[in-house]
Amino acid sequence: MASKKPKIGLFITVDEIYSTAFDLMDIDNVVKGDIQTLIDGLSGENEVFFEKIARNESDGEEIGKHFSSLDLDLIIISEFVYTLDEPILGFLKNIRKDIPIVVFMVQGYEGIPEDLTVKDFSRSWGINGTIQMTASIPNMLDDFKYRFLVGNPGESGIISRINSIARASWAINSLKKAKLAYLPGVFLGMHDNWDNNTELEKRFGVKINWLTFSDLVKQFADIDENEVKKEVYDIKKKYKVIEPEDADLFDEARMYLGVKRLIRDRNLSGLTITVDPGHCSEFMDFRVLGYYTISKLMNDKFACSDEGDMSLVIAQYLLGKLSGGHIQQWENWAFDKKENLIMGGHSGIGATALAADPDRVFVRNLMYDKYTLPNGEVRKGFAFNFVLKPGRVTMLTLGAMHNEYKFKIIRGTAVDYKLLDIHTPIAVIRLDNISVEEYFEKICRFGCGKHYALTYGDFSRSCINMAETLDIDYLLI
Repeated sequence: MASKKPKIGLFITVDEIYSTAFDLMDIDNVVKGDIQTLIDGLSGENEVFFEKIARNESDGEEIGKHFSSLDLDLIIISEFVYTLDEPILGFLKNIRKDIPIVVFMVQGYEGIPEDLTVKDFSRSWGINGTIQMTASIPNMLDDFKYRFLVGNPGESGIISRINSIARASWAINSLKKAKLAYLPGVFLGMHDNWDNNTELEKRFGVKINWLTFSDLVKQFADIDENEVKKEVYDIKKKYKVIEPEDADLFDEARMYLGVKRLIRDRNLSGLTITVDPGHCSEFMDFRVLGYYTISKLMNDKFACSDEGDMSLVIAQYLLGKLSGGHIQQWENWAFDKKENLIMGGHSGIGATALAADPDRVFVRNLMYDKYTLPNGEVRKGFAFNFVLKPGRVTMLTLGAMHNEYKFKIIRGTAVDYKLLDIHTPIAVIRLDNISVEEYFEKICRFGCGKHYALTYGDFSRSCINMAETLDIDYLLI
């Protein structure tokens, strides 16, 4: 089970000689105050673990072994006073190698004071040691990778940057504990959705399962018909049903309840549902296309895509961890060069919690899909139609180009827009940093496929931090 907050371990050093030979300067008391300032700043959004000041090699070894048992998301190494290499080497040799590291060059006071005393001067003595460490350690240990920050213990900008790095690392670490699944596979003819699942498991540490519709059918026997009726009642109460008949609503409700049980039984954290009427004959007996199921799971803040796009499930999962909010599946549909707008959504699928007006969420037939049941009956399915709320948005997509996985990160502003009669959720987004022409050329040349995970707020910095932690290329727009 992933923790609810990022876990940060602080490894802070003061060389033994400065703690014993310079007692008159009272260095430890000064440093402890600065350490507490850093802990207080980080504790608002993180769990912070600090054992003691490391002064020698054995201290480093002890703290390293302890930190290895804590399932940390991030480690901060900071010399608050100049330190020889041994404490840091002892620490690094005993921590897990998969935990991201930030080297924080810290100065206890701000600027260069005109009345700087010897006692306060000691609060900047770690600067020289940090420079030494970054030269010494790569020569002593392989694979010493780190991010680098410079600032004061309580500096708001530094705290914000550490929070962003920690949350990105926490999202990635959470994914390593997740189980994802295909139900039942990919969509034929959409090769941008066909993933290298071995590479996904290796790179992201996630577990991927393959389910069949028979696995879903087995769940139906445990569904009480009163549950189905209640789900249909909720649909009619919350939304305005236009064309779909009760039979459509009941079938969609039953599928959602069955999938929900399947998720519980398999302990899943994400799912991609493929509805391809031409190639899923068993599925046709269910008489649904799964759009209500996917939408409802999105409302439950569960990572769920359609068309077999496992990369999008991972992008949804990660972006959901960063934002804590709802995620919308989105793809580009139309543009306005004059107003620098792009419109998109996804056929009938949407997190209704993101609707601009909860009273204007409509239940429609599918725009273009229809299918024939085994008994010859022709059905037109179930789709949502609404406009997403205005506000700053971040869109993230993961995918491979020439077998190289990378991120596309898009920043924009969803604008207020009228409801269009196209039987689908829509968002109209203003591109704040680039023209429509440049946008489309950049995303097409960069690759990663057509599907985006969309959430509200600007989480681009954290998305970049994830890419850097994963050592993968990214495009930022």
